[in-house]
Amino acid sequence: MFKNYLKVALRNLARHKLSTFINIFGLSLGLACGIMIMLFVQSELSFDTFNSRKDNLYRVVTARKQVQGETDLSAYQPMPLVPALRTELPEIRHAARFSTGGTIISSGERAFTETVMFTDPDVFKMFDVTFLAGNPETALLNPNEIILTRPMAEKYFGETNPLGSVLRMRTRASDENYVVAGVTEPMPGNSSLQFDFLANLTKHSMYGRGKDRWTSSNGSAFVLLEPGTSQRQFEEKLPAFVNKYYGEMIKRNQESGYLAKEENPVRISLQPLTDVHLDQTIGSSPEDRGNPAYSYILAGIGLLVLSIACINFVTLAIGRSAQRAREVGMRKVLGAVRSQIVSQYWGEAMFVCCVSLALGLVMVELFLPTFHQLSGKQLSLHVLADGSAAAGIVILLLVVGVAAGSYPALYLSRFQPVETLKGKLKLGGNNIFTKVLIVFQFGLSIFLVCGALILDKQIHFLITKNLGFNVEQVVVLPMLGGDRDGTEALVERFRVRVQENPDILNVSATNGAFTHGYDVNGFQLNGEHKTTFVYRIDERYLETLNIPLKEGRNFQKERVDDRERGIIVNEAFLRMMGWTEPAVGKRLTGTDSKMMENLEVVGVVKDFHFTSLRDQIRPALLFMNPEWNLDDLLIRI
Repeated sequence: MFKNYLKVALRNLARHKLSTFINIFGLSLGLACGIMIMLFVQSELSFDTFNSRKDNLYRVVTARKQVQGETDLSAYQPMPLVPALRTELPEIRHAARFSTGGTIISSGERAFTETVMFTDPDVFKMFDVTFLAGNPETALLNPNEIILTRPMAEKYFGETNPLGSVLRMRTRASDENYVVAGVTEPMPGNSSLQFDFLANLTKHSMYGRGKDRWTSSNGSAFVLLEPGTSQRQFEEKLPAFVNKYYGEMIKRNQESGYLAKEENPVRISLQPLTDVHLDQTIGSSPEDRGNPAYSYILAGIGLLVLSIACINFVTLAIGRSAQRAREVGMRKVLGAVRSQIVSQYWGEAMFVCCVSLALGLVMVELFLPTFHQLSGKQLSLHVLADGSAAAGIVILLLVVGVAAGSYPALYLSRFQPVETLKGKLKLGGNNIFTKVLIVFQFGLSIFLVCGALILDKQIHFLITKNLGFNVEQVVVLPMLGGDRDGTEALVERFRVRVQENPDILNVSATNGAFTHGYDVNGFQLNGEHKTTFVYRIDERYLETLNIPLKEGRNFQKERVDDRERGIIVNEAFLRMMGWTEPAVGKRLTGTDSKMMENLEVVGVVKDFHFTSLRDQIRPALLFMNPEWNLDDLLIRI
């Protein structure tokens, strides 16, 4: 019986080649889109859930209530926080700090600029890190050890065993040899902890001056609580901890008008590991964050695309079934019962669904590299091996197959053979069910087309938006030249060496390119707390980035006043200060900041976007203060 059904199904599909192609290809495309979106959403919603200690693992978060009533939530913590927590609170089983830094790593003649994660040895007792070589129990106990992932081991050492080999790592603070003490698998894509290299935190360039500074914010801190310790019980002890270690700082900030004058304006709390990635309430976070709204929107789009594909499949199946009415009548005359006819239609629908799924999986495999670039994630079909994902696809196929086969089967099989053989049965265009499906399908299609047009305009806006400076053909190179004088000399030497190269138009330097970070300074002025973004630049900066001056002049290197107290500000800075134009010659006086006091405006630039386009343009102050480092070299080619 089954063989006969399969033979009839294949003949029927082959007889209607065009409709078969449209049916299978349309459903395959819809399934491919749905599966890729499911992989993305599954990755976002499953962040850190694979960690075996996730139930007791937390990130430390600090909340500061400002005078204006706003509360800043930050995951950046001072370096001495973790040692103090471990000393004061025995409920902590393990704790680790994390801070990244740019370095130059070399092996023999091979050298690359890399990002290294600096941390404490407890990290391997808190996070599930898969070691391919080395001992996680002793890794990083020696400060001059380094851990690297398998791709980095292949990059520097090829196929040879890297254990015991030496890598030279140059940071702003040191230039030393490190022994490879372990090789690990890369962390899963849905892990908040991502690294290529792990080194001991004591080797971080900021460790020397930051290890005892409670006013610094150098990276994140995670704690693993003892089994049985609840988050609420632990957090009840934190106010006393804050008063002990933050008390003097809180008092100073309340007197200066930065913090609200109330009890406990600074609070420390714990954030469960599984909440780290999608929690949008944390204003500042060293770990990459996702937006749950993106997952919901994509899931909705995927559901709509799948709905259109499924409705199209059902509609075509119903339309084609109308042409098989006589076949059903003949089968009934020859003795077929209703259940056999229903089974045949269901079987044919399920067969087409299975073929469509197979083709859809092939499409996913072909589309994934492009989808990786769009989503910034490394997704894989291996996720489908998970029981819930596979079950979801099977259920979807059953629903589509049953929906496509049930209506025509149940409708056709109930008629008498005489009616079907005489052609009195009408099924298709005049059927109310078919009309509803078609209208609903076209409505969804129009909605998606309109959404695509809106997205196209948004992307066009992002591509063509005038940022207020020209980023095209500007290369950013991080500098690790050591002290301030060293970086200035490095910039000048580089500029002299390349001045005869016609492909290099300009060279400048700054303490932080817009994509590499920023500094924000706060100060009090006439009892009001004000904040501004601060950039240390040189005299070629505005010219290199093509930032236009609205009034005043650019910095001049030979003028001592420009280096000591000259500033260039944007229009947002003038609005914050309440200054009217012209602003050149105005001075910052009456502030509580030694750095800000008596600075003089020599120029004003038009507002430009140095943070996300989602943000309003904030006040910015550019200066040549020689006490600040130059970290990034900007080269217009």
